Amino acid sequence: MGSYRNVIAARKEGIEKKRAYLVGGGIASLAAAAYLIRDGHMAGEQITILEQLDINGGCLDGSGNAIDGYLMRGGREMEAHYECTWDLFSFIPDLMCKDPGEALTNPRPELVSDPERTVLKRIRDVNQWDPNSSKCRLMSHCGEPDRDPSLGLSIVHVMELTKLTLKTEQELGAMTVQEFFPDSFFKTNMWYFWTSMFAMETWHSVVEMRRYMQRFMHLMPTMSTLEHILFTTYNQYESMVLPLQTWLGDKGVNFDLNTQVTDLDIDIVNGEKTVTAIHLFRSSTDNRETITTTVDDLVFVTNGSMTENSTAGNTHEPAVLNR
Repeated sequence: MGSYRNVIAARKEGIEKKRAYLVGGGIASLAAAAYLIRDGHMAGEQITILEQLDINGGCLDGSGNAIDGYLMRGGREMEAHYECTWDLFSFIPDLMCKDPGEALTNPRPELVSDPERTVLKRIRDVNQWDPNSSKCRLMSHCGEPDRDPSLGLSIVHVMELTKLTLKTEQELGAMTVQEFFPDSFFKTNMWYFWTSMFAMETWHSVVEMRRYMQRFMHLMPTMSTLEHILFTTYNQYESMVLPLQTWLGDKGVNFDLNTQVTDLDIDIVNGEKTVTAIHLFRSSTDNRETITTTVDDLVFVTNGSMTENSTAGNTHEPAVLNR
C-alpha cells in the first residue's frame, strides 16, 4: 500500500451526521465498515450491515460441528501480495478464549479480541511455522505422481496464454474459455491446477480467466506445490470473519441478520445517483420495512457473489437447484 497512503486522513467535518448502510454481510461490507471507522472516523453506531442469511461472511461462511457436519462453500487462494487484505487485518485483533481454561473443556468457549496479536500476525506466524508444500497434486498412470515442471504446456499453449494477457476485455467480448483455447489445452496439468484452484470451467468467460491470469500469473511456477499459497489456522470464517465481526461489534456496528433487501429507490440527477429508500424484509416476507435515506447517508451494495443461490445436499438428498 505504501507508507504515504497508509497515513489515516484527518476527521472530516459533518461525519457525525452521516449513516452508512451496507447491503450484504460478506467480506466487502465488513471491510468497508472497518475502514469507515478507522479512516472515515465514523462511529460504529452509525453503520448498519443488512444480511439475508443468519450468518455474516458471504463466501467465507465456513461453519458446522463434528455432529452435524461441516459446510464451507469456498475458500480464497491467498498469497503474500494480498495488499488490501493484509492492510485490513493488520489492525484487526485476533481472537482468544476469554477464559483460557475453557479452551480444552468447552466446545464453544467465549471469544474476545486479543490485544497482543493481530489477525495478520497470526496468519504470518502459522505460515512461517508450517509452510505449505504439496508433495503431489496430480497422479497419472495408475497412481504415479505427475510432477511435470512444464505443466504439460506446449509452445502453442504458451503462445495462447500470452495472447490472452495482451488482449483487451473489449476484444475478447463474450468468448468462453473453451472457444479461446484449443482442446489440447484442457488436458494439460496447468488447466487441472487452474480449474481446481479457481473453480474455473470451460464455459466461463475467458475475460474472467484473463483477470485471474493477471492477478495470479506469478504463482504459476509453484502451482504444482502450492508453496506460495497462504493458509489460515482454521477456516476463513473462524480465522478472518469472526475476528473482524467481533472488532466491528465492539465498535458498535449494527448487524441486521435475516434481513433481505428487495429494492432501492434511486434518484438520478445530472448523472449522480442518490439512494432515497431501502426496501427490505425482516425474518419473513410478512415483515416489510422501508429505511429512508438522505443525501448525507452512504449506501454500499454487494450485488452478488460466486456462491449466490448455492444450496447444500447431504448423504441422503441432493442439493436443490435454486435459480
